[in-house]
Amino acid sequence: MTYINTTYKFVGTNNHGQEIADFQNASSRSFTLGLNEAGSFSFSLPLTDSKATPNNLAPGLTGTRIYRNNKVVFVGDIYTWKVNTSDEGAGTIDIAGNGYLRRLDRRIIDGTFTNAYSKDIIITLMDTANRQFNLGLTYGTLDNTYQRSPALVDKHLLDVVRELAEADGADFFVDNNFKFSYVTRQGRDLPNFILEYKVNIIEPTMEVDATELVNKVKIFGSTTDPSPQVTVTKQNDSSIYKYGIFNGSASYTDYDDSNGYLTAQANRILSEQATVPEIYSFIIIPGMVPSFAEFGIGDRVMLRINWGNLFKVNKLVRVTGIDVKIDDGGKELVTITTDKKPSNVATSQLDIIRRLTKVEEKQTK
Repeated sequence: MTYINTTYKFVGTNNHGQEIADFQNASSRSFTLGLNEAGSFSFSLPLTDSKATPNNLAPGLTGTRIYRNNKVVFVGDIYTWKVNTSDEGAGTIDIAGNGYLRRLDRRIIDGTFTNAYSKDIIITLMDTANRQFNLGLTYGTLDNTYQRSPALVDKHLLDVVRELAEADGADFFVDNNFKFSYVTRQGRDLPNFILEYKVNIIEPTMEVDATELVNKVKIFGSTTDPSPQVTVTKQNDSSIYKYGIFNGSASYTDYDDSNGYLTAQANRILSEQATVPEIYSFIIIPGMVPSFAEFGIGDRVMLRINWGNLFKVNKLVRVTGIDVKIDDGGKELVTITTDKKPSNVATSQLDIIRRLTKVEEKQTK
């Protein structure tokens, strides 16, 4: 087995990402990453810490950059803090925030578009938002998807991006350099990154959920109201043969099928929902290679589990959630979720750290 040493550093930044303070005494450190999510972070400082000042921790005006082994793994804005005191004179300040993607939620926008690509709609709206007062976001990769003609009234900019991405089957994110990207798929295929039970991961879970199974779908669309409704129906024959018919429908009133948009939506829904999803989560043994910092949200990695009759896995799975907690001794606890937005980890950090310590003790004997 190969191990690596891991060190974390939490650094304060101003609104433009320039570093202004090193939070050397940070404790209770954690952060989360999620597919098409802003992510979050939190940590605590002693109330008497010299860096715990209004200038360094002003909500909405300052942020935090997180380093793992001198590599930036998360950057975001501080949104809240809370002071806790005790009769003994000790006290802490608990700080929390979100990734830069949440900045899109600060703007309510309007706009009318005709046969515009998603990326052009986003550019127009973001340019307007930046002119109102600079969001500090620029552009990374913007892929062409489909044309549409939406009329947007009093919509949060982040909600608009989510709705476009859901319709396009696209992903979006803001990277650590303030660059917004809208892509047909975030992530890479990494078949050589093998995560195997009792080798470099422990405590795997598996959830099978057929509540959203759809193998015959009807898509409704039209170009203008009150034009005749356009419909497209598609089905997955192999899924119907296996499960029977599970009907579904969706409406895209701004579109017809002249450019294949409705057909593409039907095919996308079937590709995502015609099979019963298997959702996995697991904990990476601390210090093991490959570590989570070598792959990221959206990447597909090889998962191998052989446990009983039901829990047998040997396939590529897509990483959709990463939850990291760092204890006061510097040990990291990394929980990975695949193929679904991460849920809260029910087990306490302390209990898991204890079990991880036992795992390491067994490996060293």
